[in-house]
Amino acid sequence: MDKESLKQAYARLHSLLQQDLDLTDQPADAVVNYRQLRQEAERLEQSALVALASQTVSAEEVAQLQAQLAESSNTLEASIAGLQVAVKPGLPALVVEAGPREKAEGTPASSSAEAVPAEKSIARVTETNLATNAEKPATDQNPAVKPDLTAQAAPSIAEEKKAELDKIRAVADAVEKIEETQAKAIDYTVVYLDKQTGLEVWREKKSYTPVTKENELDKDATITVKPDISTIKELEGYRIEGAQEKPLTLSPSKDNVIDFAVATAGKKRGVRAVKEVGNDTTAILSTVGDWSDQAFKETFSISTRLTETPNAGDYIDYYFDNLSVWHLVGSIKYKDVVIGNATVIRTDDPYYDSYHPGKVAKTDITRGAINQTLRVTFNEQARNYSNISYEFSTENKQVGATLSSESYTLTNSIRTSSKTLATTTTNILKSKSIYSSVRAWISGIFIFRYR
Repeated sequence: MDKESLKQAYARLHSLLQQDLDLTDQPADAVVNYRQLRQEAERLEQSALVALASQTVSAEEVAQLQAQLAESSNTLEASIAGLQVAVKPGLPALVVEAGPREKAEGTPASSSAEAVPAEKSIARVTETNLATNAEKPATDQNPAVKPDLTAQAAPSIAEEKKAELDKIRAVADAVEKIEETQAKAIDYTVVYLDKQTGLEVWREKKSYTPVTKENELDKDATITVKPDISTIKELEGYRIEGAQEKPLTLSPSKDNVIDFAVATAGKKRGVRAVKEVGNDTTAILSTVGDWSDQAFKETFSISTRLTETPNAGDYIDYYFDNLSVWHLVGSIKYKDVVIGNATVIRTDDPYYDSYHPGKVAKTDITRGAINQTLRVTFNEQARNYSNISYEFSTENKQVGATLSSESYTLTNSIRTSSKTLATTTTNILKSKSIYSSVRAWISGIFIFRYR
């Protein structure tokens, strides 16, 4: 959350509260008004410090507090300005004692009309003035001048308040520094894999906080990861096998993952089962028929974007009806890194069966081409990336179809477990002729006579 505006409003109000005003000889109502405004401002200042240090304050609360700080600053500033120019009525003119330089040069003392403003110099009352007032009866003295006990107590109260605020500000500054450091933390994941099966047993999220501010958020950092699994309930009975610590280069721009092998001599623990990865996949498909009685040509492209980060062993299945994908078997790469492997896990091939007598009874041979399921299985490298995407395609690949004495239509489609991605139809021409052959072998001794 952006708190910059709140910080600026706080800084302005704090600056006004730092002004050391001399309230002596100021109008009583103006002083009372100023103190009330200052008390409210100090309350808002404390609220601002708490909000700046909080990680849970809402944007609405920040905006409301910012408006209150601005209003308090405006009223307090106006009150301060009024105190600086106010002149208390009925007071005798204060005699400003000339400085040494003025005495030496014989400069006459300023009159009351030429007195230096109170905010720019300190008027010193001479002993003569004080003595004169002291000799007068109380009834002859200016009734407007009364001992201001509140004014005498004000410096003590102000000092206590200032000391209290200084402590709060120190705490807020410390919290802010901690927040700044935490904001630069880089997250990473430690994955624990079963040594025998290679499957994931558990994972935990951790974060690394740079020690110095020079290590900015957009820079990589290399750390040594040495996990302690004794405190992880889910790994009770397990021990780390092999390397007990490993280096890891952290980058804010990727998912940082490191794995450790674990094993246990006790009872088997439950492991995270592999699953099909969430994905967003699209496909384009076209075929060319009407040119052969035993084949057609396929052209397609498939684009997949993962919507979650896969674990090693997780997969995606692609179903191809009357389409061939043998040529797509192999490695799957992302950013030039092998993140998985594509294999054919199911094949149903009427065309192949029709050319291999005895494999399937003739009566069971159906019209069609090859049906296959292609599985992409992800490896441990895939866990290092988010938003993985990849493509595979083929163009004008010839696919065999069963012969028939009549023309027929194939339905070709590409599917995933959740939806049909693309579909089309292909016309297969009837066979011009269906050949059969008979072979015989005769064994023995043959004698040929000529006449």
